[in-house]
Amino acid sequence: MVKPDTRIYQILLKRYNLKAEECLFIDDNEKNIIAAKEMGIHGITLDQSDQIETYVNTYLEKTTC
Repeated sequence: MVKPDTRIYQILLKRYNLKAEECLFIDDNEKNIIAAKEMGIHGITLDQSDQIETYVNTYLEKTTC
């Protein structure tokens, strides 16, 4: 079983007792992000690793109270 099979995300959430809506998944493949979002996980698609800090900070600003 591999991404983007949604079962992989189900296993991850269950194994680590995570709430999907509290998780952020980062990947360079849009299909993997779509599958994660189907499970309720937030997702960011990155094409360049040097953008990760900007994207994560933007995400955190949007979700932090």
